[in-house]
Amino acid sequence: MNSALIGFGRFGKLFYKFFKNDYNLQIYDKNESTFNGIKIKNLSKFNYEVDIIFFAIPISSFKETSETIRQTIKPNTLIVELSSIKIYPLKILKKYFPKNKILGIHPLFGPDSVKRSLRGHQLIVINETKIDKKINYVINSFMKKGVEIKYLNSREHDELMAYTLCLTQFIGRALGKLKLPDNSTGTKGYFDLLNIIKRTNNDTLQLFIDMNRYNPYSKLMRKKLIQSFIKIDNLLKE
Repeated sequence: MNSALIGFGRFGKLFYKFFKNDYNLQIYDKNESTFNGIKIKNLSKFNYEVDIIFFAIPISSFKETSETIRQTIKPNTLIVELSSIKIYPLKILKKYFPKNKILGIHPLFGPDSVKRSLRGHQLIVINETKIDKKINYVINSFMKKGVEIKYLNSREHDELMAYTLCLTQFIGRALGKLKLPDNSTGTKGYFDLLNIIKRTNNDTLQLFIDMNRYNPYSKLMRKKLIQSFIKIDNLLKE
C-alpha cells in the first residue's frame, strides 16, 4: 500500500527498518534531509495520495502536524498513530480528520529493546475503530513478524501505561540524577537498575515530558509513588 510515515526520530527509523517492505513508504519530517540514502521530505510537501498515514511524532506535536496536513488528506485514508498515549492524540486526530478512520496502536518496544527481530514483543491495538481491510493489513503486518497483539480501549491503555511505562521512566530518570556507580561489583538487582537507567535516559526528554503531561493518570501514579517512598522512609526512621 502507498503509505506515509510522518516523523523519523528513533522510533520512526525502527519502524522503517522493519516495515519498509510491507508499505511503500514516503517519509516526512520537519526538515528535509537524507538518512543512509533515504530521502526525508519536508512536511509542507506532503503528498495526500496515500492509503495509510503513520504518525510517529512527539505527542505534543499532534495538533500542529494535524493543522499542517488536514487540507490534503482524502477521506478514505487510514490514519494510524503510534504514540505511547492514546486519549489525547486520538481526540486531536478525530477533531482534525472527522471523515477518516483512525487507528491507535502502541508498539511496546523500541530501539533499545529490539535487536534483530520483533518476535515476542507486544503491540496494543485500541479497539475503538471497526476493523476493515486496511486496519486488518496493519495488524497482520505486525503479526507476521511474531508480534503479540493485545486489545484495549484508550482509557484502559493510558491507565495501564501510567504504571507500566510512566512509572518505569520516572524511576529511571530519578535514579539517573543520582549518578550511581557503574562498576563490576554489585548484585543482579543493582545491574537491573542500571539497565533501566540506561534505557530510560536513552529516550528523549521530550518523550518523557509528553508521556507524563498528556497521560491523565500519570500524575496520580507519581503522587502514589512518592507517598510510598515517604512511608518506607518513615518506617526506617521508626
